[in-house]
Amino acid sequence: MAEPELTVAVLKQLMDERDRRYSSEVANAKESLQAALVAMKEATMERKHDLDKWQISANEWRQTMNDKDRNFVTHNTLWGWLMASVMLVLAVMQILERIGKP
Repeated sequence: MAEPELTVAVLKQLMDERDRRYSSEVANAKESLQAALVAMKEATMERKHDLDKWQISANEWRQTMNDKDRNFVTHNTLWGWLMASVMLVLAVMQILERIGKP
């Protein structure tokens, strides 16, 4: 089989065919890139929404823990109330003892 003769017309036809092919590839690449950017933007917005929900939940949990800690009786507070109660009972006993003596 003989190769076609390379003339200006044949070379022009080959160049035009390659230009069409490259233009098509560039257009496909642009479409793919645009679709990827849209998908990335949607995923980013969804992730931001999830992060906002998580932060709200974390803040609610933190507030609940702060409320619990504020209302929880600590060991030192309990010990203080116990000591104050014992001192009050002793004081009342001394008062009653002094009242009972003539």
